Amino acid sequence: MSYTNVSSPTKNAALKDTELTSTVTTNENEKNLEHEYVQAVRKASGLVLTEGEIPLARRHSSQLVGNADAGVIEATRRLSGMKAAIIESNKVVEEEEEDREPEKKYYSIIDSNGDYLEQETLADQGWHEITISQVYQLLNTKENGLTSEEYQKRADFYGPNAITPPKQTHWFIKFLFNLVSGFQLMLWFGAVLCFVVYGINTDDIQTLALAVVLIIVVMVTTIFQSYQEGKSDKVMAALKALSPSTVFVFRDGELQNVPAETLVPGDIVKVTGGEKVPADVRVITSSDLKVNNASLTGENVDIKLGSEANHKDLYEAKNVARSGCNFTSGNAVCVVYATGDFTFFGQIASSMTATERPDTLMKHEIHRLINIMAVVAFTLGIAFFILAFLNGYTWVEALVFMIGIVVANVPEGLLPQMTVALTLTAQRMLRLGVLVSNLEIIETLGAVDIICSDKTGTLTCNRMSVSHVAYAKEITITPISPIVDGDTFESFDEKNLCFQALQRIATLNTDAIFLASSANEPDVLKKETKGDASESAIIKFVEPLRSIAEYRASCRRVFSIPFNSSNKWMLAIHCQEKTTDPLIAMIKGAPERVMNMCSHYLDKDGVTLHPMTPEARAEWEAVNETLARRGERVLAFAHKILPLSEYPHDYPFDVDSEPPNYPKTGLTLVGLLSLIDPPRLSVKPAIAQCNSAGIKVFMVTGDHPITAHAIAKSLNLITKPTKAELIFDGLEVPEDYHEAIVIHGTEMLNFTEADWAHVLRHKEIVFARTMPQQKQDIVRELNKLGNVVAMTGDGVNDAPALKAANVGIAMGSGASVAKEAAQICLLNDDFGAIVDGIREGRLIFENLKKCIAYVLSSNVPEIVPFLLFIAMKIPLAIETICILLIDLGTDLAPAVSVAYEEPEDSIMQIPPRKDTDHMVGPQMMMVAYGTIGIFQTFAAFFAYCYVFYDYGFNIDDLIGSGLSYRDNWDDLSKSRQDFFMKLCKKNSEYYDPNDPKGDRQCEGEFVSYRKDALKDAQTAYLVTVVW
Repeated sequence: MSYTNVSSPTKNAALKDTELTSTVTTNENEKNLEHEYVQAVRKASGLVLTEGEIPLARRHSSQLVGNADAGVIEATRRLSGMKAAIIESNKVVEEEEEDREPEKKYYSIIDSNGDYLEQETLADQGWHEITISQVYQLLNTKENGLTSEEYQKRADFYGPNAITPPKQTHWFIKFLFNLVSGFQLMLWFGAVLCFVVYGINTDDIQTLALAVVLIIVVMVTTIFQSYQEGKSDKVMAALKALSPSTVFVFRDGELQNVPAETLVPGDIVKVTGGEKVPADVRVITSSDLKVNNASLTGENVDIKLGSEANHKDLYEAKNVARSGCNFTSGNAVCVVYATGDFTFFGQIASSMTATERPDTLMKHEIHRLINIMAVVAFTLGIAFFILAFLNGYTWVEALVFMIGIVVANVPEGLLPQMTVALTLTAQRMLRLGVLVSNLEIIETLGAVDIICSDKTGTLTCNRMSVSHVAYAKEITITPISPIVDGDTFESFDEKNLCFQALQRIATLNTDAIFLASSANEPDVLKKETKGDASESAIIKFVEPLRSIAEYRASCRRVFSIPFNSSNKWMLAIHCQEKTTDPLIAMIKGAPERVMNMCSHYLDKDGVTLHPMTPEARAEWEAVNETLARRGERVLAFAHKILPLSEYPHDYPFDVDSEPPNYPKTGLTLVGLLSLIDPPRLSVKPAIAQCNSAGIKVFMVTGDHPITAHAIAKSLNLITKPTKAELIFDGLEVPEDYHEAIVIHGTEMLNFTEADWAHVLRHKEIVFARTMPQQKQDIVRELNKLGNVVAMTGDGVNDAPALKAANVGIAMGSGASVAKEAAQICLLNDDFGAIVDGIREGRLIFENLKKCIAYVLSSNVPEIVPFLLFIAMKIPLAIETICILLIDLGTDLAPAVSVAYEEPEDSIMQIPPRKDTDHMVGPQMMMVAYGTIGIFQTFAAFFAYCYVFYDYGFNIDDLIGSGLSYRDNWDDLSKSRQDFFMKLCKKNSEYYDPNDPKGDRQCEGEFVSYRKDALKDAQTAYLVTVVW
């Protein structure tokens, strides 16, 4: 069996003596998968099969391949298994293949019958994969654009380039729905019953007042709720704001400025930096065109676009621009292939419309509370209706009593008290950098047991930085290097001559600059730059060592070739600081490409040159692979001193010369720099808090599995090996092993219910290479298992998932659409603020339980007087107006004050509450009604009876006196006159047998005396309840 090296002799030398060995496989499927995997790695490594069969297994990549791409594939296999590795290997190969013929069938905009093709089919084609001529052919257009006649036909068929707004419910209809939903329904019921009582007894003004107050409470809370809900309607407005107003388009061969809404598929548009992308477009020709997809992905990075079909994956393609994003520089001519609802933004809007926002847990709790209160109220009401009827009351009077009991059970002040408490908590969270748009979501946040967090910008800084420095074949670390268990790297030595040579190339062979606007910023990492992310990271690394402006000024550049996707390197030729010294050529770029141009490498002393032998090359590739396996982007740096005899200072270098008159071989490899978006410093302790609080944190990212795993490991999101790692390392896999797993997004496309169940059993999960819609799938599957899920995101593409999650959390620096779709916004993009929010959510849940217990406990002293009046005819100890005073007045401040109660030390040491844990349960009802309420009632009746005792009435005197207690003497029946006459004569504090008035003192004057006694007794009762 022989292999042909199609990439470089060096690779072949590194691989020459490697043999593939067979291993035992348990079934034919595994054999086939292993066979497919070996072929994929061979292909990605630059080797192709020429004859014979490849054996079914292989050694570790450190022994087999020296290619970093293959090492990355191997690391993917180690983390996620062979399926994910094959997917990654195919991606690598696709990136290297150019001018390949499309494999799938494409449809023309005009079918065989001469009719236009629906955009649903038209837009869903691989426009990024095909050549420009094919694009013109399929869209039936040309360089000078559509004719006016053709444009009009397409405009009539496809309609405007605008997102169709969802059907809107009129604000008044929403207001009416809110009027009769949730807790308001119970208050309305209470108001209706009050009106019924008032209709029976029009003299009962207090009951009428109660009905009016209940309606006012309903109206105020409904207005507040409708205002909160109205804020969510801004999502579509935010999407519309991303669309440009006008655009330059070629029509009839002339450049015209037209409204962006008039674009149709096949239009040829001219765009420049500073403009918004008018529709989904494919680049035809471009000059330094860059697009910023921050509004879409949340990542504030400028991406250079060209016309080449360079990637099979649409999300990775760099020849298309998405509607709503921003061109930041350059200019281009593009062709429109999707408009309106069929653009990527349009699809997101449709997904947003179709996605139902789940009810908050508090809404469920309020419904549950309503049901409990209804059962309690009607049970008591019916029971005392029967009691009153048996005690001789008429059915009308018994009905009035029943309604009174039901109304007394309505906690009129509970809703405003809870709203005020939540508002205060929201204000406290705002001071912590957490903005809440829906008050009820605070309590749901406290119940979260899984956080699905994006990586970029949430767990990491969203800022590329230099992570490792390698020179003299040794890896060193920088201050921001993510530390992984087992690392023994030392810090780089800035005084080392080899490092200084690397520093010189990094400074001079870069075009990024610092903006003058950030000249006074003391933290170099926070300085604003102009340039791509990698170069910005490099100059921020070298700036503290020596000013790049000063360094560049002392070493004039005489020639350069910018980086491009085909070369994968940048060359710069500079003068040295000593003007008499020869010119120096410097190259930075992809390690494989740069190493191919090197014949030597620089020793640690910065002077000695060693030949780049196959063994040395293999060692440098091992260093490259080590860094690549950590998910870091590696750049190689090389230089060459140009002899003055061949290259004088005024040598006319020419980029187009054939053969090249600038050096491309014989360079000296100086070192490597690796770049990574480093984790935020506050995240690791925040994740530790989540772990102690029983909250799982899953990473959901579109990044590479290796990068995601490296960051997850450095943050302790992943602490155990995956099953694939154990198998790869030849270790025994315990039965039912479900510790850690790294899932590739492409694998998720074909997941069954059993696959989801298997994956979600793991304790530590990283979802890598995920697409935006897969975030919704993850939320849905977790919800099926009963989890309360918080999802973070910052781009427009995250908006549907943010809406679908129990708690949607957007980044403050993210797209406005994402912030409008979420209920919570992290103003400082700090993951640690989520933990603060969870603490507040758990605290408000406990405090609201206390608030409800406090409010319900006062129901007992409010209800018992009515029961005693019905059963024993004892004068009412409390009036309806006083109940209103308690519920909407005196109870408000104490109930709200619990919102200020500090959390207990153990609040973040306990697991999230279970489904069976409710705000109102049997235990709490027992405490509120059976303990606190009873004590309040006993104390209040003690004060009530004591006042009557002070007026000369004993407890037994009160029994039976409630009927007609306030009636004038002449209005009393003969039996009631006799009753009160006996009561008067029995009262030694009032009745004087020697008074010449005789029995007349027990008539009108005794009525006033009784009223005064009742008034003072009711005052004592009220004060005791309030106190």
